[in-house]
Amino acid sequence: MISGSVVWFSDHPRPFLVKEEYCSDPDCTCTEVVLTLQEISDCGEEVQQPLSLQLRIDLETGKESNPPKRSAQAASWVWQFLYEFPTDRQAELKTRFEKHKLTARRIAEYTIDLRHVTDGVLFSFCDLVDDQGALTSRGRGYAYRFVHESGEYLVEDVYCPKPTCDCQEVCLQFWKWDLQEDRGFEKVKISHSFLGKVTFKGERSIVDAAKSPPAVAEDVLRAWWDRYHDDLPMLKDRYQQIKRIGQRSLDAAGKSSVLSASPVDQRAVRPVASSVVEFPEADLLSSRKRIGRNDLCFCGSGKKYKRCCGGPR
Repeated sequence: MISGSVVWFSDHPRPFLVKEEYCSDPDCTCTEVVLTLQEISDCGEEVQQPLSLQLRIDLETGKESNPPKRSAQAASWVWQFLYEFPTDRQAELKTRFEKHKLTARRIAEYTIDLRHVTDGVLFSFCDLVDDQGALTSRGRGYAYRFVHESGEYLVEDVYCPKPTCDCQEVCLQFWKWDLQEDRGFEKVKISHSFLGKVTFKGERSIVDAAKSPPAVAEDVLRAWWDRYHDDLPMLKDRYQQIKRIGQRSLDAAGKSSVLSASPVDQRAVRPVASSVVEFPEADLLSSRKRIGRNDLCFCGSGKKYKRCCGGPR
């Protein structure tokens, strides 16, 4: 049985979390996705010495490419998985595969405004990977959505693109989410809340409290860290990608790669295009549907929403 990102097999007591991995080479012509099925507990928690299966699926045919030798039980699970794998899930994976390829191409070719590079203006990763841009620039892109006792927040990860700046940190732009009703129509009001900072050593601080009381901003940043600190390696990889794009942008403009390093506390912070943005709910949530508390969480953890991003903090 397949449900979202979790799989159950009739002859095994525990579910398996399905993880996806796509090719990041924009010039590669493959049409494959690697799916890793890793055993988890009934509550979505990690287990000691989990069972694991890996499949390489051709998204054009829906069949496994070059299957390795497996035990009889593992072969049975793979057969069950492929037999019950729904067509709409295959189409969903294909859509994400194509988007991943486009993102890889954008990362390979993107350049940042030269003035923003030389001034160290913070750059949102969502502006790089999302065609519609980040919330900061009145787009739709954001990296995280999570619930805290003080409300619901959308978060962008932003970075300094200046290649000579060795700040080793990610800044986090927090937006407060509110659902409002206006003459019978539901609208989402997103208000700029605050800008936080996390170093790759795990140190946290508030850069600009904006419209949030400092104590609330610190509490929300701490809640984000408690939930997502395992993403630090991924955020560091994004930091390095932005630095490389910054260098590419300088090279493309014929600018010398030798720049003076600005003190971290003197770097420019990109102004928010608007501190309040309103969207029809369906427009903003086209890829992030609201879910019930007992549904699987949208983050892909395999846990119920109430025990993951929708849990009390």
